Amino acid sequence: HCQAMPRDVMTTAAVALWTLVFADPSCGGDPDVCALWATEAAFLPPEGGARVVAMSGRCQNEGNQGDESSSEVHRVLAARGTSLAAQVGGLGEFGSLCSLRGLLSALPTASFSSDLLLVEGEKRGEPWSLMLQGVLPTACRKVRESPDSHTKYHALCVLDVALRSWAQCLRSRLKGGKTGATAGRGRGE
Repeated sequence: HCQAMPRDVMTTAAVALWTLVFADPSCGGDPDVCALWATEAAFLPPEGGARVVAMSGRCQNEGNQGDESSSEVHRVLAARGTSLAAQVGGLGEFGSLCSLRGLLSALPTASFSSDLLLVEGEKRGEPWSLMLQGVLPTACRKVRESPDSHTKYHALCVLDVALRSWAQCLRSRLKGGKTGATAGRGRGE
């Protein structure tokens, strides 16, 4: 499984997987859909009852359901009785770090500023930021909790990429809106 793969191969595989998810035609490159799929798969417990919706109302995607509004990756996993969230949630310490690195490489920059709501049960949704409530706290926790110096180094590299991605997103917003950003290439892959 993951322990047998070299670390650079694991990161490359994660970049490829997330690229397949976000490049899927059902997404259409929509930053809100990409942000929803990333949040559902990487930052919400698979069985937790919480979900995210776009504040714009443009997409109320349930990507992990494996229906036509989800990616081919979601549909293949659903046909096998699992979900992207379950697969990402089942990764070990270093595997989840590689997955986060892959997500940062493949996610369109504009997705970091998508306005999302975290909805739990019948409660009114709370604002959710993929970067501020998802990526950065996770990356910081991985730096703090790394079991050895080599893993800590990789966690710091992920945090570096996350901060550069956030800076790029903010610069894009300052230059005229959050829709002009391109996919995550050029962020220190």
